[in-house]
Amino acid sequence: FMTAMSEMKPRVGDLITKSIWKLKSPKHLKICPIFHIQPTNGTMNLNSWRLEQEFSKLLKKDFPKELHEPITNLSKFIAFHFSKVVNYKRNKDYLFSAYFSNKILNDFDDGTIDGILYPSVQSHLSFENIALKTDVFDQNYELFEVHESIITKDPSDGGKGYSMDGLNDCKQFDQKEGKILWDNAIYQPKEKMEFYKKYIDLNLE
Repeated sequence: FMTAMSEMKPRVGDLITKSIWKLKSPKHLKICPIFHIQPTNGTMNLNSWRLEQEFSKLLKKDFPKELHEPITNLSKFIAFHFSKVVNYKRNKDYLFSAYFSNKILNDFDDGTIDGILYPSVQSHLSFENIALKTDVFDQNYELFEVHESIITKDPSDGGKGYSMDGLNDCKQFDQKEGKILWDNAIYQPKEKMEFYKKYIDLNLE
């Protein structure tokens, strides 16, 4: 959840809806990991490290020695482009990651790969994001629960992390209409809600 918060960068007054999804039936996803890079803040990503060890074993087992270096370099090149800091307003900065995403999801293994696991730039590569094909997600998952909160503190004031107040949660949905059937119960006292409306311009309509 905090990795997602780092990616979205919400600010005080923003509403955050956290959703929990469940599998409709047992399903093993075929995931391609991007791993040949370590965090930029001096820590270690153990998932990436373990994947590198497994990668080395398979490389030695399944490929001739003269291919080890070029295959490793390609993996590192892909990891670099998935983990570099880019300007989201410049589409060209995503050129290589978009190219390899398309190759991985649509061309490799006859298009049977379900998703990509890749390092989160906003969490300094210490944690991962996962991107699934939309049809894979729609076919295999259904909404189970949602929680809505309001951000009351964010890192823009020089501090670290976020604070938030919970407003509501829900397990009732109209799946056909794609609607969350919120009830009218609010978990915060009336005085606090009046404060949010006056000073943060909160609107729950």
